[in-house]
Amino acid sequence: MKSEKALNDLFISFISSYEDAFDVFSSTLAVIMKVFGELDVESLSSLRGLRFQDLDSRKFNLALDKAKAKIPRVNDDFVFNLQNGVQRVLSPERRKRLAAYYTKPVGLEVMSRAVEHYLESLSAPLTLADPFLGSGLTLTSALKVVDADDVSLVWGVEPNPLAALVAYSALLYHLEGDINRVRVFVGDAFRLISPKGTLESFISGDKRNWRADTVLTNPPFTRWEILEASYRRFLRSLVKRLGYGRYVIRGQLNLQLVALFLIDSILRDGGLLVSVLPASTFYITSGEGIKRLLRERYRVLGLLECTTDASFSTDSGFKELILACIKSKPKKLGETVFISLSDMKDVASAVDTIFEKKKTVEKLVTNYVDLRSIPRIWDMNWLVLFGRNELREFLLKLLINAERNGAVGPWSRVYGVKSLVRGVEMYGPNFFLIPNEYWSIAEKVNGDIVIRDVDGRRELYISRDFLEPTLRRPSLYKSKIFVKPDHYFLAIPPVSRKELPKDLQEYIEWGVKFRTAEPAIKAFGEFWYSHVYRQIQTKKPYGCTFLPDKIDLKFKDRGVYAHYTEKPMIATKNFHIITLKDESTHKALTAWFNSTPFLALFVLTGRRISETWTRFLEDDYLKLPVLNVKSLEPEDLESICESINKILDKELPPLPSQLGKDYRIELDTAIIRAIGAKEPRSVVKKIHELLKDFFDNSFR
Repeated sequence: MKSEKALNDLFISFISSYEDAFDVFSSTLAVIMKVFGELDVESLSSLRGLRFQDLDSRKFNLALDKAKAKIPRVNDDFVFNLQNGVQRVLSPERRKRLAAYYTKPVGLEVMSRAVEHYLESLSAPLTLADPFLGSGLTLTSALKVVDADDVSLVWGVEPNPLAALVAYSALLYHLEGDINRVRVFVGDAFRLISPKGTLESFISGDKRNWRADTVLTNPPFTRWEILEASYRRFLRSLVKRLGYGRYVIRGQLNLQLVALFLIDSILRDGGLLVSVLPASTFYITSGEGIKRLLRERYRVLGLLECTTDASFSTDSGFKELILACIKSKPKKLGETVFISLSDMKDVASAVDTIFEKKKTVEKLVTNYVDLRSIPRIWDMNWLVLFGRNELREFLLKLLINAERNGAVGPWSRVYGVKSLVRGVEMYGPNFFLIPNEYWSIAEKVNGDIVIRDVDGRRELYISRDFLEPTLRRPSLYKSKIFVKPDHYFLAIPPVSRKELPKDLQEYIEWGVKFRTAEPAIKAFGEFWYSHVYRQIQTKKPYGCTFLPDKIDLKFKDRGVYAHYTEKPMIATKNFHIITLKDESTHKALTAWFNSTPFLALFVLTGRRISETWTRFLEDDYLKLPVLNVKSLEPEDLESICESINKILDKELPPLPSQLGKDYRIELDTAIIRAIGAKEPRSVVKKIHELLKDFFDNSFR
């Protein structure tokens, strides 16, 4: 029935009990009744996109009865708990898809105080907006601290009907029932605010009135890959129609970037933007477009990180920042303050610092930066600009001097982009990699292997013609530079199964039956078992030096960064492979990527994907300063190769324990002498001390 569907639309996609969702619904009605007194569906008329007129009257009246009993309990805490709690009613799958991770109180306080400061510069009431509304926490945080007369309109968009209803009730509550100043739309902000959308009509029909003076938001960070292909095409088209195509770097997009483009399209000149953003926004390749947008169109007041909690969103788990900026085109950008917040009691001081600058607060670690004059190696990752960091300044001088000497330079310029490739990706590691969870290697015979299943009942013979020795993952080789891989890729050419050896046919049949090959079967069709072979033929991912995709920044159990093999080999996608041919170049680069100067660069500029796990992607390596072997004096190259040869087979302890040891001093001295530093021994001593301080003080 139509009426039944209308009510169920509020609760669709919830897996917690219907009663829990219905309880949220009745609590929301209680908030609205607290404002209006009696309630009927007409009182919900400003919530656009959901037809409450079609609600089943019996169920609606039941919800009203429950709501009436809750009215005496409605106060600020009741409303906040309702807003904060509705996200828990979403199913985990739906919550992930909607990126429904609401802003924590510390982030809300930053936003509300930012609005207070911003109001001091305005002479007219402002329009508050959040195109990614959730339950309205960002907007109600501001309404709690500003005078109601300072707000002319509050509006937002939210795809989840129940969360939208909660937001609507909370906004009405904080504006004392002024229905004319509240607009909440149930739908997709990207579609509604697009040039062909309908959002302007739901407010007043005048495009100027759906713009905003202030946007407070925590936009969705849903992974681009899990969005449907048709939706990705729509978003790409939207970016072009909004006029932001030139900010898209090499065709790379993600959802938070599209969100920022959308926000920029609605924010008035002179308007305030305060947004929670993934830290990755400021180091991924696609984020280069956002940096350009901010430099060209905004006065970036500040970026705030929390050193005691990586995320500003509930249950996020990823490192996040808060960006505060004013939309304007200043002739001079001015300084941006990077603030590291460790004590939640200092939020007010942090926001004061963002708006007033140069205000000294003892507990705040601040760094003032002109974003138009950042050194190139720091511009690739703005996270390095947080805090006072002697290691950063010392390393910068060392590398700038080395680059002037021609001893180091960006990888792409020194060796070319084709000299580095990502390892091989396989769809089904328990099929394409041997050994795996189901098969061990029973015997090796001249490159061929005999594999045995876990039950020990079956043995199969696999010829070396179908095998490629490969590095599996960095954690397997964490204490030695020189490695002898004991894993093999199964690389089968795209021929009929009948043409393959009998034992290999049997292994393929096992993979189908036990579904270990299912991802490849779904992705590649008839010759699914050949996709690894095809990658190897296309990418030619052979090399002797291997760089990890990601490792633990603490180096708690890791003594090695780069690995070396005697003969060219391949690796999984957990590695980046240097494909140069010269042996001495490989050894020198292996030394560089295990040297303390490079490791200091890694801990400073690596992409933090969680509190400690950090990575460099291919684009990062191509931008990084790398040892220019071609420019070295023969005796310097020989010294570097000798120093790395001495520790190739050495079982190395975790990196922090190596600092100050003779073998590391020798390696680093050879590197630092080669790049032209004066008094290399004293430089080595200093950089060891600074890196040791980093490990001692960063992970307490």
